[in-house]
Amino acid sequence: MSEALYELMKQTVIDGEAEEAAALAQKGLDAGLPPGEILDKGFVKGIEEVGDLFGKGEFFLPELVQGAEAMKAAWPSCSPPSTPPAAPAARSA
Repeated sequence: MSEALYELMKQTVIDGEAEEAAALAQKGLDAGLPPGEILDKGFVKGIEEVGDLFGKGEFFLPELVQGAEAMKAAWPSCSPPSTPPAAPAARSA
């Protein structure tokens, strides 16, 4: 199942489907897939393909931007929550 899911993730980036990318990222997490693998084996493969197609002149700027937006939509689900920086220690006088 995971390989098919990774392929769908890749394809959503190629197709520029941001909402579907976010949904698939969550589906992968719900299935217990590691976030790093979701990104590396799914979405990163898609954005690499988009870059290759752009380099070959088969994709143009709108498709490149749509792919990036799909990748961006999937990212929050797969990235660790950011923690605020620790407050500096109070100095004693």
